Amino acid sequence: MTNHYHPLGFAYYPDGAHADEPELEPGIKPEDSATTCEDTMSCPAPMYMLGDEYLGVYSNNEMLVPVTSGEDDFGLDVYEPQFFFPLLDWLDKGEWKIALKFDVEDANQDMFYFCHVSSQK
Repeated sequence: MTNHYHPLGFAYYPDGAHADEPELEPGIKPEDSATTCEDTMSCPAPMYMLGDEYLGVYSNNEMLVPVTSGEDDFGLDVYEPQFFFPLLDWLDKGEWKIALKFDVEDANQDMFYFCHVSSQK
């Protein structure tokens, strides 16, 4: 079982980008949070990886790469297009991973995962 053709995204509401809802991105803070993470582009966002190689620049997770400020590239622009390759070519590239460190303590809303390519509508 794989998630071929289904690169995962994370959002604060169902269907994320498909419903024009805010996604977890470096410049998007959780609603009703007092954090100012959007000012430094340090809000929780997925970090997309191929094997142990991080595909972006942004980081809020020092366990993976040094923490950044002012960066909005979390690897999605490299990660997502790879999911359109034929299955065997996609599998040959390696293991696709996502890391997410959610470190906004006063956030109290649900999060949802969705497919960046297709919507369930």
